[in-house]
Amino acid sequence: MKHKKYIATIGLVTLLLVCGMNVAYAAENQRQEVMPPKDLRISEPVNGASFLEGSTITIRVVNINGNGIELATVIIVGTDNHGFTDGDGYVQLTPDLVEKDTTLTIHAEKYGYVDTDNINIIIRNKMLIVTPSVSVIDENSEFFCTVTDQDGAAVSLAQVTFNGKLRFTNSNGETGSFLAPWVSYDKTYDIKAVKSGYDDGNSEILVRQVHTSMPSIVQGRVADQYLHGVSGATVHCNAGGNDYYATTDSNGDFSFSVTPNEGGQWVIFSASKNGYRQTIQSFALKFLDGEGNGVYVALQLKKL
Repeated sequence: MKHKKYIATIGLVTLLLVCGMNVAYAAENQRQEVMPPKDLRISEPVNGASFLEGSTITIRVVNINGNGIELATVIIVGTDNHGFTDGDGYVQLTPDLVEKDTTLTIHAEKYGYVDTDNINIIIRNKMLIVTPSVSVIDENSEFFCTVTDQDGAAVSLAQVTFNGKLRFTNSNGETGSFLAPWVSYDKTYDIKAVKSGYDDGNSEILVRQVHTSMPSIVQGRVADQYLHGVSGATVHCNAGGNDYYATTDSNGDFSFSVTPNEGGQWVIFSASKNGYRQTIQSFALKFLDGEGNGVYVALQLKKL
């Protein structure tokens, strides 16, 4: 009998403990649910808001009733950039420029208030977008570029570079004209736009070959074995199946334009004059690059 009473007593104690724990848990939940809001908080901007670098950010600090708190200290954490709220709880701060998208923490506090508050904002770096007037252009033709930011607004005074040439954008974000170079094959060129405070903008344009090749200016000199210029010598050039001729001047110098085609593999030069032994020299066809660049050839004639 005593054993049964002992078991009953233990069961009753256990039941009371469980009930007590449930009551305590419920009370804690209720206490958390009725906890008063912070007596100081940042109401504007919302946590996670994003802004372009260089933007001035309006921040508001309010009390438990949503009324502005005057002379609260607001600071961008990790910097000296701070300010004090006005009578309506507002203050404006302008974050420093950033090199990439950056998350900043804004902190607010005031003496006499129990709570402080932090929010995070994202500062987005400005970007340049450079767009050529055409994406494909024939060699020796003109085009221009337009530069905007990531929102499509025109960017003036941006520096745009193409093929070593520099142009600045006007108030409409447009450059002066660029001239596509002569090319020996279809070739893609880079276009770059830069301006302080912006990420660089990059684009490209395809320059199409229209002519088989552009003439190269061949200059040279014919000299004897004593390095004296030979005047009146005939210089013959065969480039890709085409023949070209020139006669040396009083100093032994000569020049002519050569337009190679795809009909041969070699450029062959010869020089001849009565009283001299003819000379012949050969070069690979790539010796003439087809992009209008000049080359120099030295030939020698030996007196008989």
